[in-house]
Amino acid sequence: MLGPTGAIVQRFGAGLAAEIALFWGPLLALSALAIFLRWRYPAPEGRWSSGPYRATKCLPMLWMLALAAFASPGHAASSPDQPGALGFIHDLRLAVMVGLLLGTLGDFFLLFRRTFLLGFTAFALGHVAYVVGFLSAPWVLSPTAVFACCLPGLIYAPIVLRRNQHPKMWPLILSYLMLIQLMLLSAINLAVYLSPPSTDAQNAQGIPALVCMVGAALFCFSDASWSWNRFVHPLRYAGVQVLGSYYAAQGAIVWGALYL
Repeated sequence: MLGPTGAIVQRFGAGLAAEIALFWGPLLALSALAIFLRWRYPAPEGRWSSGPYRATKCLPMLWMLALAAFASPGHAASSPDQPGALGFIHDLRLAVMVGLLLGTLGDFFLLFRRTFLLGFTAFALGHVAYVVGFLSAPWVLSPTAVFACCLPGLIYAPIVLRRNQHPKMWPLILSYLMLIQLMLLSAINLAVYLSPPSTDAQNAQGIPALVCMVGAALFCFSDASWSWNRFVHPLRYAGVQVLGSYYAAQGAIVWGALYL
């Protein structure tokens, strides 16, 4: 019987380290470039972003889209005869790819003041796609676990709403906070469902699900950092904190979905 490490090598292949480097190496480099240019070239007066930052912000997302488009379907547990294979994995991967595409569109639209609502809508629909994908797994979380997972959001939301000086935006902000909380909750459920202490093959399959869960948590952290910086108190390194966690979140969700 294979141990957890052996099961991982058997499922993903000995070239996993090279594939991790191929995915994360350029992603980290492009993310660092976008973050640096956002810091080095602040937005001119009257604009939301500078030219150099506009030219690079979407590059990390486009890199992930390109890799996802050409990813080998052998990474997915789509065969009914494969140990630990689950029928919903293909639908989950497709939903994540749709969410990634919508996130890329959101990144582009949010570079311009006049297309803010388009960007916000694209991001919201991207979260919906992630939720749909994660919720394709059977629900296993207990009500107590759901409450524990939602508690930080229940504490955070009133703080942000109280500091916001535009009450007309409250429904929009609250809806978005609820949506991203649901996205995290569904990712946690996926990780719990795919990480049972039963077989080595399932344990190997659970590792990418845990990576997806970490990505969802980083997404919540990125959005919480943005709203805190915008509505509560300015953060000293807001750009690095928000963008860094955002790119890492998208990368973790996509990488986890590709290797389920």
